[in-house]
Amino acid sequence: MLNLVTAHGEFDLTIEPTGVGGYAQIAPRAVTKHIDRHSVQVASLADVIASKTAAGRPKDLSSGWPVRYAALLAAG
Repeated sequence: MLNLVTAHGEFDLTIEPTGVGGYAQIAPRAVTKHIDRHSVQVASLADVIASKTAAGRPKDLSSGWPVRYAALLAAG
């Protein structure tokens, strides 16, 4: 896990997420996001929820993050 703090907020980069298997298991459900001229694959909302639930960290279980994550996915 790499925890970053940016001008836009905190950003956690997980190398191998807990509770959802490895890359091969989550890649088919990944969502492609376009950032500037780059295409980036991010985990699906269902996989993020499963991983955060399995990790059990207090910040992962807070009530606000699923709505924010869904909004980011919907934003394009």
